[in-house]
Amino acid sequence: MIDDKVNEGLYTQELLEAKKSEHELRVAKATNFEILRRTMVVTTRSRIRGTSTAVSEREVAEAMVDAGLVVHVNDGRPVHIVIKLDDDEQDSWVWERGMKQIRDAVEELKHSGEDGKVDHVSLFPLAPIPLMVYLGSRLDDKLSVGLFDRHRGGQRNVWCWPRPTGPSPTFQVLMQSAPGSETEVVAAVSVSGSISLGELPGDLSSLPLITLSPAMGSPAPGLIGSEDTLDAFSKAWRQLLADVEVLWPKATRLHVVAAVPASAAIRMGQHRMRDVHPSFVVYQRTDTGTYSATPEIRD
Repeated sequence: MIDDKVNEGLYTQELLEAKKSEHELRVAKATNFEILRRTMVVTTRSRIRGTSTAVSEREVAEAMVDAGLVVHVNDGRPVHIVIKLDDDEQDSWVWERGMKQIRDAVEELKHSGEDGKVDHVSLFPLAPIPLMVYLGSRLDDKLSVGLFDRHRGGQRNVWCWPRPTGPSPTFQVLMQSAPGSETEVVAAVSVSGSISLGELPGDLSSLPLITLSPAMGSPAPGLIGSEDTLDAFSKAWRQLLADVEVLWPKATRLHVVAAVPASAAIRMGQHRMRDVHPSFVVYQRTDTGTYSATPEIRD
C-alpha cells in the first residue's frame, strides 16, 4: 500500500511512526497484567423505540483495553452479566419486569462482591432512561463502578471515552418556582435534548419546578463526551437534589423528566441517598410526544 503509486505521498514517516506508537501502546496496555485491574462487565440488551440494542463482545474488549481493565474470569472463562430489558415499551408490565431483571442482576453482583471475587464493575448501559435511573439507584457504594457511554461522531470504538480536547461543558441548576411547603416537585433535566415544559402531564403544571441544563449553549446529543463532563453533570445533579432539600423541605416525591444519555441517567440514580432524598418518579417520552410516569423509585 505504501509503495503503490496511487498512494504516493500519503504514508509519510510521521504518519507511520504515529501508527507504530499507537499499536505498541495498545499491545502494552493489553498485556501489562501488573497494572490491569480486574472488572466484572455488565451490559444491557434492550429495545429503545422499537429498535433492539446490544453491546458486542468486540466493543467491550476494545473499551477494556482502552481503559486499562481486564475482564473477570471464572474457571478460565471470561464472565459478564447481561441485563435483559428487551420487552416492548408499549406493554403495560415492561417497567415492573425490567426493574425485576435489574434487581436480579444487582443481587448477582453483590453476591460476587461478598465472595471477594469482584470489587469493580464496568457498566455499559443502553436502555430507556427510567430503567437506567433505577439501575443506578440499586448500585451501592460497596462496588466501584466504571461507566461507559455510547458516543457518536465516527470514532473507531463508540464505547471508548474520547480524550478531552478543550474545556469541559458545565451545567447550571435554576429554581423556577418559589420555595414552599409542597410535598411534590418537578425536576426538568435537559442535556442531550430539551425538555418541552408544555408537553408535561397536566397534573405536574401546578407543582414547583427546578431545572438543570448546560451553563453555556444549548442541550445537544453528545454533550457529555468525556468522563470530566459526566463528573460535571453529576456535581450539578447533586446540587439540584440539595436545593430541593433546602427549598422544599417537605418534599417526598420528585418527578424527574430528563433528556440525558444513559451514563448520566445511571449517575442520577446513584446519587439518590436513601432516607434523605424524595422518591423519584421518572417519566418516559412516548411516541406521541407526551410523557408517562413509570413506577416510583423508593428506598
